[in-house]
Amino acid sequence: MKKIIRLTEADLTRLVKRIIKEQGQEKNFSKCAKNYVKYLFTPSVMRLDQQGEEIVAGGGELFFWNNNKIPTINNREAYDRFIEFLKKAIESQYVDPDDDCGDLTFEDVEPFIKEFYLDAINQARGDKMSIDLVRKKPSKINNMFDNVMDDPENNPSNFSDEFEYADNIISYVFDKLFNNADISEKDEEKIKDFFKEEYGDAIFERYRSEVGDNEFEF
Repeated sequence: MKKIIRLTEADLTRLVKRIIKEQGQEKNFSKCAKNYVKYLFTPSVMRLDQQGEEIVAGGGELFFWNNNKIPTINNREAYDRFIEFLKKAIESQYVDPDDDCGDLTFEDVEPFIKEFYLDAINQARGDKMSIDLVRKKPSKINNMFDNVMDDPENNPSNFSDEFEYADNIISYVFDKLFNNADISEKDEEKIKDFFKEEYGDAIFERYRSEVGDNEFEF
């Protein structure tokens, strides 16, 4: 015969509060794990001391566990160093990237760590790969700039000045090159700055050759 357990309204209230609290804790565990990983992947800022030795002057903790270098995905030794450093950091509360994370243990955040660790590597290496891609294909990019500037829709007379023209040309080339790829805002800014340095003069020259210098006439 089944045993029937009768719950009062107060019992139900306590049960609901307990479930909500546990769900909230799990969410905090995930948030703390992500913050820990982010901080340990942040490069340390280095400087030379009076003896000419390199020391850590600020920044994150990347120097301490991997000599300020982003590891590769399959580098098991780097992952082991990361875990060992993270354990000590949490136990000693040496690293507390969030005020709500100080009373957590490594076991609390352990289920989330590997996923965030791999995400951090992919993010860091994805940014580097995209800027390297741009630098290694100059002929392809040269042709893309020529094609975009030759497009009648991008006639310089359609723009208010050479700066608006240049910004639009660079944005069109960027969109064509990466074709809606998942590029971080930081990396997008780096690539567009590279385009400005490499192609800015040529874009301005194209504008001025067809529209003329944008100067006041009296």
